[in-house]
Amino acid sequence: MAETEPENKKRNKLFPHGIAPLPNASMRIRLFGFLFAGFLLMAAIVVAVLLQSGVLPSGAAAEERAKNEFDRIYAGMDELCGETAVRLVNMSETISKSIERQLASRNIPVTDLSLHPALLEEIMSNELSGLQFALERSECTSAFIVLNATVNPKLPNAGNSRAGLFIAKPEPRPAERPDPKYHYYRGFPEIAYENSLIMQKLWNMEFDVEGGDFFHLPMEKSRELSIPLNRLYYWSMGSIIPGVGNPVLMCSVPLIDSSGNPFGVCGFEISEWNFLNHFTPDSGGFSDVFVLFGEADETGMITRNALYAGNSTATVGVRHGGMLSVTAEGRLNTYATEDGRAYRGLHSEVTLVHSNSVFTEKQYALSLLIDKGEIDALVTRSNLTLVLICAALLVFVGALSLLISKRYTKPIKSALSAIEEDALDSAPKTNIKEIDRIIEKLRQKDSQSPDELFEDFISRHKTLTPAESGIFRCYVNGMTNNEIMKSLFITDHTLKAHNRHIFAKLGVSSKNELLLYIEMIKKSGLERKIN
Repeated sequence: MAETEPENKKRNKLFPHGIAPLPNASMRIRLFGFLFAGFLLMAAIVVAVLLQSGVLPSGAAAEERAKNEFDRIYAGMDELCGETAVRLVNMSETISKSIERQLASRNIPVTDLSLHPALLEEIMSNELSGLQFALERSECTSAFIVLNATVNPKLPNAGNSRAGLFIAKPEPRPAERPDPKYHYYRGFPEIAYENSLIMQKLWNMEFDVEGGDFFHLPMEKSRELSIPLNRLYYWSMGSIIPGVGNPVLMCSVPLIDSSGNPFGVCGFEISEWNFLNHFTPDSGGFSDVFVLFGEADETGMITRNALYAGNSTATVGVRHGGMLSVTAEGRLNTYATEDGRAYRGLHSEVTLVHSNSVFTEKQYALSLLIDKGEIDALVTRSNLTLVLICAALLVFVGALSLLISKRYTKPIKSALSAIEEDALDSAPKTNIKEIDRIIEKLRQKDSQSPDELFEDFISRHKTLTPAESGIFRCYVNGMTNNEIMKSLFITDHTLKAHNRHIFAKLGVSSKNELLLYIEMIKKSGLERKIN
């Protein structure tokens, strides 16, 4: 609404030089802006902390949880395979020495073991306890010994038949029985009867090593090369017992006598149940999350013989989906089966053999997968939730800033209005020290002339140095701090130092009090005395 003529005359009388203090609305808006920015910054920090800690759902937080879970499982799998290889090498050395001693007591070289089939049952019986002990100390499912000899060389398939032992822990292992009976798949039946082992339906007395790389490759390499055992252990996917339904990760190493002659292999197996028991991932709120471990090549991961842990329903699509291709995309890769199923997750190669091993052709990888639809839905929900939270915080911060700024500036506005209208007796207490002190001084000196009222302030003004006087004149002309620094070519630090000296010499405690004095001097028509 436009001012009326009497109001214009009154304002011109109070401020003859045309300089009036900023209206109260401007002060309120400025304070509102400061409060709003401050509260908004604090709210943003709180939201960022909640997002980082995972309290608030977000796609990035879900990806970080998936990465942490993958790192945990990868470290566990790497440790399991490493410990298995170390224990297997120790087991091979122990068994090799034991069998060599048994044969040496009869003056039989290890290379002639196949010529004495009658000794095989006794040798295997003597090695059973050591095999059980090694398996019990490991985290593996089963252990085996395969000798390069057969009980009856005259049988039709004797060329591929090999004597030995194969025992396995029961799965799942009964919690109420700390020392359950081992399952018995290969070996002489008398050994099972004498040691209370449970013979399984898939039992057979000897191993069929036809096409058995686990047996032939370590033996061949140990004959060709005179190298340590830790360069000869061989990993493969698949059990040496035909008919085993679930995939198995197997590691075998040759049995070698003191002269360097191989005469068999021994090994451990890690079943899928064992893998699942150790490495089932934390779902993290997802229903279709699982890990798989298996062979990999340059095109992706081979899924048909892989080990799986996690939601069994979710794994079906990968087990029968053919090769799993990989596409790098953001923090989580995208994986796709040959039949079109899509997943998001991470994978990394697991080094099962040393770089100087003779078996480096095969590559193995571990992967954590989450159904892509679930990830996409979570990201959408998270983004929507975050938008709603930010909108709510924005409204709350705005309302709080408005309320505080209104309550804070209301007494200031009333006090300034009372000063402007020369109604000091009705001026309310603002609880702001500088303003209340000035009002009190004005009340005490209400009867004094303008010269007397501001005599002390004006006389103090004369004590300012030329540099301080220049800054003071800038304040008289209504310049801001930034404008003063640009005009006088000084820094913020220099301006603050000059301000402290000016406030001390003029007897004011703040810039607000100084500006209020200047405005009142201008109202009194004494501006010439401070220029």
